[in-house]
Amino acid sequence: MPVIATAPPGAVRHRPHSRPVRALGVCRVVGSSLVVTLLVVSGAWASWGTVQYSLYAKEITRGTMTVDRCGPRSCTGPFVPRSPLGEAHPTVELEQHIGRVEGDRVAVALRPDTAQVVRTGLPGFLYGWLPLAGALLLASVIVAGGLRLPRPGLAVAATGLALVTATFLTAAT
Repeated sequence: MPVIATAPPGAVRHRPHSRPVRALGVCRVVGSSLVVTLLVVSGAWASWGTVQYSLYAKEITRGTMTVDRCGPRSCTGPFVPRSPLGEAHPTVELEQHIGRVEGDRVAVALRPDTAQVVRTGLPGFLYGWLPLAGALLLASVIVAGGLRLPRPGLAVAATGLALVTATFLTAAT
C-alpha cells in the first residue's frame, strides 16, 4: 500500500498563489469601501444644500407660497413672509412640483439672495434628503456585492427605499 506523506501537526502549508489572491481581496474591499464612502458622502453633501434651509431658516425668511402655475420641473407663485420683518416677493420658484395644483398654499423658506424657496416641515425635510436616498440605494449594491455583506447591503437598501417612499407619501401634503 502506498504511503501518503502528510505535514507534521502545526505546520503551515503554503499555496503558491495565496499572496496575490489575498492582495486582490484586500484591493476589492478597499476599493468598494472607498466607492461606498464617496457615494454616501456626496449624497449627503448634495442633500444638505436644500435641507439646511428647510431646517434652519430664520423667521424672516419663512412664509407661505401660493402656487400660481406649475411647469415640468417647478412651480411659481407669490411669497408672503410669516414675520412682519420679512420681505414679500411677487414671484418665487419652488423646484418640487409633485402633487401641486394652482391655488395650493405651501409652507416654504426663502433661500438667501434668491427668488427660490424650499419646503419646510416634514415634507421639505424628506424631499431634501432624496439625493442621499439615491446614494444609499446605489451603495447598497456595492455593499452587498463588492464587500460581500448581503445583510448590511439589504439594510442600506431598505433605508434608502424607506426614505424615498416616505418622501413621495408626504409630497402631496
